[in-house]
Amino acid sequence: MNTKNADTLSPEEAKEQEIAALRARLAELEAQSESKNDITDIRPDEYIKVISLVPHTLILSTRPNGGGDIKKFTKFGETKRILYRDLLNIMEANPSFVSNGYFYIADKKVVRANGLDDVYEGILTKEQIEKVLTASPKEVISIYQSANDAQKEIIIEFVMNKLAESKGAMSLDSIDALERVSNKKIMDSIEYLKNISNVAPEEE
Repeated sequence: MNTKNADTLSPEEAKEQEIAALRARLAELEAQSESKNDITDIRPDEYIKVISLVPHTLILSTRPNGGGDIKKFTKFGETKRILYRDLLNIMEANPSFVSNGYFYIADKKVVRANGLDDVYEGILTKEQIEKVLTASPKEVISIYQSANDAQKEIIIEFVMNKLAESKGAMSLDSIDALERVSNKKIMDSIEYLKNISNVAPEEE
């Protein structure tokens, strides 16, 4: 075992140790430089994958209050490729949509370049939201509790839409777990919506 300290090293050994430390530092700087280049080297005309995470129509605009260019998503999970320069304007014009997780930027370098790492730690992905349908009751509770407030509402609406399409879309035990953790009467709401839609308009 080598127990020599800096005072007992020979000149050759001290030099080798210094070279080794310099090489390690150089490797660290190169890694940091590559990481920085990955972040900053995003061309304005580069297409970025964006996914809608709301189970209804989502309108993204490049200017506040629906101005500028419009990107329209019609359903949950719909994907569009948006120019980076347009995406920057969309994020600036719709900051709450970003933080609420109404859409998902499927590009890690874009997320990091715009300082969204912390935000994205609290945002569920499309796959995580979809997993609610097939997860065990315990997993359903865990997924729901890990979502932010906006995405909790998204989960409820997503599940209601799927159950309206098919009663077997989710197990009764998992539905019960979701109702308990969310304090929402999901099945009652679905029946109410069905009854409303089945009411024929009165004749004049």
